[in-house]
Amino acid sequence: MDRIPGLNRIDIDADKMKEKFGVLGDPIVLGVIVGIIIGALAKYSVAKILQLGVILAAVMVLIPRITGLFIEGLSPIAKRTQEIVKQKFRGKEFNIGMTPALVIGHPVTLVTSLLLIPIILFLSVIIPGNQFLPLASLSGLIYIFPLVLPYTKGNVLKSLLVGIVSLIFGVLSATALA
Repeated sequence: MDRIPGLNRIDIDADKMKEKFGVLGDPIVLGVIVGIIIGALAKYSVAKILQLGVILAAVMVLIPRITGLFIEGLSPIAKRTQEIVKQKFRGKEFNIGMTPALVIGHPVTLVTSLLLIPIILFLSVIIPGNQFLPLASLSGLIYIFPLVLPYTKGNVLKSLLVGIVSLIFGVLSATALA
């Protein structure tokens, strides 16, 4: 599968995460751990906590595969479009833009988004002066972080820090707007 133009600097391979973090870099293990943490924070029963862990593990495995199929299907279209544009405008180079939603399956995007949900909920409660609790907007986190990945070069810690700062700014902005 070809890499998406503009994201060549990012390693979109889950194997690199496994190399860096060992067993903890495996998307299944990450999904189980994050699911258990979120379930425990939500004070679910033990059965529901384990169920949430399994569900998030499945999400961590299936979303990248489904996204990979989308990328695989759209790459030939983007390449052919680029060839046609090059023929029409000789001597000029054009990049074909594709939606960042195509890389929501990147392991860093998934991990960062899942970790930021409980973090921003906690921070929203303790930030002085904040009166906004982001509930509906939490589902959109996974669509925001593909935009951050080229700048953080796929680094989980950097992506998490960018996410925390931007979401703190976001909840305070929402409070000010309200």
